[in-house]
Amino acid sequence: MLAEGLVELVMPDLFYKSYDFIDRHALTFNEGQTHQGTNIVIKSRIKSWLAEFEAQIKPAFNLFGFDIQPDDCYYPAVVEKSKELRENEEKEKAKNQDSNLQSENIAA
Repeated sequence: MLAEGLVELVMPDLFYKSYDFIDRHALTFNEGQTHQGTNIVIKSRIKSWLAEFEAQIKPAFNLFGFDIQPDDCYYPAVVEKSKELRENEEKEKAKNQDSNLQSENIAA
């Protein structure tokens, strides 16, 4: 199949502690490099992984549309909406935890 022009993509392994950190905090890989709880080892491993992954997918950039510049208005709007949704989820989670604590205090 490769002879027919298909591109094989291989995703490199990310060290489990770095992946667990990203997963625990529900971060993107880029956010994982700048999060306040990220240490230098995690930052380095994520940066290295991103560089290696980008090199792996470079032959398929045109298939994914990475060779086309994004619409200037669309991407910032998506980022802003994602931040808003994440903040709302965190507020809701904190609100639920507060109500649970109040319920436990009333029951006691």
